[in-house]
Amino acid sequence: MKIRNLLVVRSCAIGDFVFNLPALTALERTHSDARFTLVGNASTLEFAREFVAVKKIYSIESPPWSRLFYEPVSGLEFDSAIVWMKDETIVGNLRLSGIPVIRRDPFPAHGHAADHLLRTLNLDRPPLPDLWAPDSNDVVIHPGSGSPKKNWPHFEELVDRLPNVVVFMPLPLGEAARSAGEGFRSSSNLWPSPGTSALRLPRRPMLENLCLSEVFRHLRRCRAYIGNDSGITHLAAYLGCPTIALFGPTDPRVWGPIGCRARIIWKSKLEDITVDEVVQSLHATHT
Repeated sequence: MKIRNLLVVRSCAIGDFVFNLPALTALERTHSDARFTLVGNASTLEFAREFVAVKKIYSIESPPWSRLFYEPVSGLEFDSAIVWMKDETIVGNLRLSGIPVIRRDPFPAHGHAADHLLRTLNLDRPPLPDLWAPDSNDVVIHPGSGSPKKNWPHFEELVDRLPNVVVFMPLPLGEAARSAGEGFRSSSNLWPSPGTSALRLPRRPMLENLCLSEVFRHLRRCRAYIGNDSGITHLAAYLGCPTIALFGPTDPRVWGPIGCRARIIWKSKLEDITVDEVVQSLHATHT
């Protein structure tokens, strides 16, 4: 069957969607004329344009897509739809809207999450992309993640040890971002006291409040990237930037970043990863 107009429903965070990119790339190789309409967290899905042919991107919370949670929608014209969600409601309403649908569980029972998503479509993993085009000696550090438990506690010392460091804080500063950034000690002058509007990092430049396209551009051009188990880390690794990912409570055999220059340092206790280990890994990174 020739597929040109393909709907993909995947509502997730940045890191989870990065794991979907090999499956979308393999689909595009199988159906060379395919153009993807992506529905989910619109701001998260935007960077897919860098890797596959995207026709449109929509928020799943906006009409008519939000109506699929409770009723079919007329006038949707797609050759097929792929829904990586546990909830069957949207699948049923898409079918009632006249669209052939493949629904698959987004979470793996075994193996790496990216390989699981490929298996759901019986596709082989395609070659990893390489969009890295460095033009600076910057080492980008992102001390945050989606959970304080994933945040390595020694970033302040690492910043002091490395030249040409640029600190990422891509999201608007607030309680969520503050929680995500607890890798910097709250007692340090590197982290703002309650009520302040910006981080104070007099010794190192910092990039704040960036949209994903700006983050992508900086990651392509820097010399290397160091971060926790976070969406930004997964994005850096996947585009080909030399990436050092620091893992503790999460198993990287399932959730580790994929990329042609990705390195993972994993210890059961995240705090047991030493600054020396990270610095040595950075020096060993082929750039």
